[in-house]
Amino acid sequence: MRVALCSDWFYPRIGGVASHMKGLAEELVKRGHYVQIITRTCPKPKQYLDISLDDRVGLCRIKPILPIDIVAIPPTPGAVKAALSKGSFDVVHCHHAFTPISLMSISTAKNLGMTAVLTNHTISILYRSDLLWTPTSYLAFLLRRCIEKADTVVAVSKAAAEFISHFTGWRKITVIPNAVDTERFGRLNACKSHEPSILYLGRLVHRKGVHVLVKSMPHVLKEVPDAKLTIAGDGYMKTYLRFQARKLGVKRSVRFLSSIADEDVPRLYGESDVFVLPSLYGESFGISLLEAMASSKPIVASKVGGIPEVVQNRVTGLLVKSGSVRELAEAIVQLLSDRNLSRRLGTEARRIVERKYSWKVVATRIESLYKELTR
Repeated sequence: MRVALCSDWFYPRIGGVASHMKGLAEELVKRGHYVQIITRTCPKPKQYLDISLDDRVGLCRIKPILPIDIVAIPPTPGAVKAALSKGSFDVVHCHHAFTPISLMSISTAKNLGMTAVLTNHTISILYRSDLLWTPTSYLAFLLRRCIEKADTVVAVSKAAAEFISHFTGWRKITVIPNAVDTERFGRLNACKSHEPSILYLGRLVHRKGVHVLVKSMPHVLKEVPDAKLTIAGDGYMKTYLRFQARKLGVKRSVRFLSSIADEDVPRLYGESDVFVLPSLYGESFGISLLEAMASSKPIVASKVGGIPEVVQNRVTGLLVKSGSVRELAEAIVQLLSDRNLSRRLGTEARRIVERKYSWKVVATRIESLYKELTR
């Protein structure tokens, strides 16, 4: 089968969509399919990530009409059609519903007689605005017109399915979760420091709630004085977070890592005792949760979006109220202080990942969907 995976959001741009597409592409080529990723050209400033991609995966980069690094800028006219026509694909699988290449690929695929699949990975910040759901909203109208052309719509979580349902009407949405490379994020025997270690890995943007995590550190340090927090990632809040750590007097207990080599990511999980995802809103799934679980790490995370679908409270981690410094600090202290609890949660997390979220399991479901649609 010939498959195109289309999105504006692919490496070196960092994010869950890019990680998902890479993992899916590499698993599909292992099964004998031809896969090409169609995405945009992208500069490589320090907050972006270079990755190694299986040589069997094709990569087609399309220039935007303006030399500006904003995913909302549409591609060069005719470029999407040219790429899809040249590939003669059986399935065009578009990822992330709200950027130009994805939306254009749906329409173009149908015009070329190809099967179009759309996966929604997000709960847009627009979900907080009543304007989006107004029947006369021009934006909602345009998005619905594009999305409804897809042969089927997939979402990575029930929360993401609920969000995209506003654009698909009555149509059934299939929930197929994100996945993780369970061999890459295996039971790594890292050379751990004796210091209790907390890890956040992801973008440094407001909705991720990293400022709440930094604010919790004085409370954590009262109970666990030698605890260390590693914040791995980049984003527009980095300068503020550094200032916040200094102002709170926890600078020496907080380490910032901006440039992270792809091969170093498993080691960061392996060296940590607890992984924290303190998101405030708009979290459809969180691939970093799967990476931590595959690394047998207990999790502290917010009860927002699709997170409770992945992290089971007191089974694989501890769930807390989003934005609550007190609850976040208490949960972190509990896991750092109770090694038996941490070990039990981490062991169960690894077991669940192997059963539900490995690429072998998830890609089988996606492959079956392709076959059903192309019969």
